[in-house]
Amino acid sequence: MVTVMDSVMSFIDKKGRTARDKRTVRNLLADQAKERFIYHKSLKKLHDHPITSKKVIDNIPVAIKDTVTSYTKDKTTAIKVFKEYLAFLDMEYGVKVEVNFPPTFNSQFDRQMYIVKRLHDRKYRASDFENELWVSDRTISADLQALEDGISVLGQQLKIKRDDVVYHNQGLNTVHPIFLTANLTQVVVLLKGLEVQALDPAYSEYAIRLAANIWSELSDYGRNRILKVSEQLNLNKAWFEMLESQRNHGLYSTEADCSYEHGVGNVLNFLKNSQPCTIEVQEKHGTRILKDCLIRSHSSSHIKVIHEDKEEVIPIDAVIRASKYGKCLY
Repeated sequence: MVTVMDSVMSFIDKKGRTARDKRTVRNLLADQAKERFIYHKSLKKLHDHPITSKKVIDNIPVAIKDTVTSYTKDKTTAIKVFKEYLAFLDMEYGVKVEVNFPPTFNSQFDRQMYIVKRLHDRKYRASDFENELWVSDRTISADLQALEDGISVLGQQLKIKRDDVVYHNQGLNTVHPIFLTANLTQVVVLLKGLEVQALDPAYSEYAIRLAANIWSELSDYGRNRILKVSEQLNLNKAWFEMLESQRNHGLYSTEADCSYEHGVGNVLNFLKNSQPCTIEVQEKHGTRILKDCLIRSHSSSHIKVIHEDKEEVIPIDAVIRASKYGKCLY
């Protein structure tokens, strides 16, 4: 009869070409002082039980998860070792153990970007990451604090307020990290497209801030090269000079950063979040104020709103301002 302890000792004996490899495997599977795996509370009373025992098989995933979670060194290595141990059990003893391993990351930054993307789900809480990623709550708290304090991404600061991405239920600012690797012509295509989009007053600030971020990420050579060939490529040099003046103003902009009350500068924010607003409209014989409106759609020429249970079409040029409902316009 092969016991669970026998399987661990056999795996350690066969695993690792160097003394260092064997030491890593032993530390993960049989460190008695730190109660790792075989000495974990779920397995330490089962050492003499056969590896085929249902009780042993049911407790192996628990011992693996807690061991990896408490392991403060390279978790990728720990997960790799345990995957190999499970393959060893299957090959040597015909024992299959199902374990849902967490994703692995090459760096702390990769893990932070994963957290940012997962927090897009409004029901997702920071405490959930401990179970999903097999890390301590201290690690998650440190990652969230680092994002709030600001991390450097391609020479720019990215700051994300913890309350914005975790606790708010409405008007949530979701951050979508996209780091592109493009040749210079592709960059020009992106920037020209954003220049056109910036002509739409509702999208203007969004487009300008994004273009400025892209411009900031270029090397000095890249920026100078675009300026140098701007005439040959029929580019608007003034657009790039404006982007140069807006460099390094921060990597991330909230919806509020991209919105403003003049004209239709707030329209997209109210539309996307289905928030009631008050709109001041210029008409032939004066102004009209529409309170408690819901904006239903936006185009380059007009917006459609629901006001007093009726749909109205308002020309873009007629919108003087849009403000949060309940806020005094004057």
